[in-house]
Amino acid sequence: MALSIELWGSNIWSLFHGLSCKISEDKFLYHKDRLIYIVKSICSTLPCPDCSTDATAILNTFNFNTIKNKEDFKVFLFNFHNIVNKKLKKPLYEYSNLDIYNNINMNALYTNFRLIYLTRISNPRLMGNSLNKKILYPKIMEALLLVKNDLQ
Repeated sequence: MALSIELWGSNIWSLFHGLSCKISEDKFLYHKDRLIYIVKSICSTLPCPDCSTDATAILNTFNFNTIKNKEDFKVFLFNFHNIVNKKLKKPLYEYSNLDIYNNINMNALYTNFRLIYLTRISNPRLMGNSLNKKILYPKIMEALLLVKNDLQ
C-alpha cells in the first residue's frame, strides 16, 4: 500500500492537535511527559526518512521545560506545525483552526494512526525505520491508551 504524505501527514497532525485540545486541563501535567514522548516517537518514525529527520531536528531545538500547561502544549504543536508548513512552502496554519479539534473523534484518530503506523512500506531507506517502529509501536500505543482515559 502506498501512503501519501498528505494522508499520513494530515492524520498525524490531527492526532497531535486532537490530543492537545482534548486532554483534560487538570490531567495535563500528569500526562505531559507521555504526550511529549508520543510526539517525539511518532516523529522519529515517520514513513518518510527526510520528514522524520527534519521533524526530529526541529523537536531537538525545543525546550520542553517551557511547557507548563495544556495551552503551552497547544501553542508548541501549533508552532511546530507552522515550522513544518513553512519548510514545505504550505500556507501557515491559523490558530483559530485548532477549534475543530475540540469535537474531533479521537477513537477514529487512534484507529487511523494504528492503520497508518502499521502499514508496511517497501523502501530500502526505511528498513531501520521499520525496526524502530516495531520497537516503539507498543510503547506509543500504551502511552496513547493511558492518555485516552483523560481526554474530554
